[in-house]
Amino acid sequence: MKQSITIKLDSEDAKKRAHGVLEEILCDGSKCVEFKAETRTIDQNKAQWPILSSISAQRKWPIDGEMMLIDPDSWKDILTAAYRKEVPRVAKAFSLGTQNNYDAGSVMIGQRTSKFKRGEFPEWLEYLNAAAAELGVKVPMSKKQAAMYE
Repeated sequence: MKQSITIKLDSEDAKKRAHGVLEEILCDGSKCVEFKAETRTIDQNKAQWPILSSISAQRKWPIDGEMMLIDPDSWKDILTAAYRKEVPRVAKAFSLGTQNNYDAGSVMIGQRTSKFKRGEFPEWLEYLNAAAAELGVKVPMSKKQAAMYE
């Protein structure tokens, strides 16, 4: 069974605990240590959805040659690819019961904002707001949502 310990180094007690865990690992030698930057907060995640929902409700996008409203998750896929300045990653869709199971069309694969670093997320939110403004979308914003940019 895989055991995982996460220690946020935000106090002296936490640093002492981390030191103890590292000493144990050094003595044992059979464990792995991973250091990584914190990813976005739950509040940061919540802040993107009113923007994506507003775009989804107010702006159409071409799908199979037809302009249509698309859901917020699809807008997130489109806009994260644009934010990262990537060529959109497209996968062939899977279809059961056909000779060639990949004849069902294509699916755009976006970025996972859960992997964005905490410090990067305000930039993503700024990008989303800029995209909404460029698309002519009005986005309501509470004071709490505005605080996510800080």
